Amino acid sequence: MQGGPGPAYHELQQAGRRGLWRPIVGSVTMLVVVFVLVPVGLLIPFAAWYAASGRPVGSSITALTDFGEPTPAGLAYLNLTLASAIPVAWFLTRVLHGLGPRWLASVRPRLRWGYLAICLGLSLVALVATLVVSVALPDQGGAASPA
Repeated sequence: MQGGPGPAYHELQQAGRRGLWRPIVGSVTMLVVVFVLVPVGLLIPFAAWYAASGRPVGSSITALTDFGEPTPAGLAYLNLTLASAIPVAWFLTRVLHGLGPRWLASVRPRLRWGYLAICLGLSLVALVATLVVSVALPDQGGAASPA
């Protein structure tokens, strides 16, 4: 349902500069930057931190990228990698399509604060419920393997 004049949601990029090559270049650039360049680039500060703290860099980096056995540092690395997609998308939207980053937040080129507040409240309720349940359940003795 379209709420007035202007492009539909799936046509928003056409409101900017046109050209078939723009979404293709943008998609490939996004994939390469977020899933190749940023992860490799983030390894440098993590490796420097491990070296400065006297930990073995090789095994620490291996543990950092082992998502089968997640660690707090590994989760931070993963979240930073995923968070990098936001400024990359802002940049590509501006450079390739000539549109402001506000178009990425909504079809009404603005942040919908009410909707954001509702989602934040629901996520806090889910987080508190998860913490309460994890405290209430008895300890299972670590990572027990099924027999």
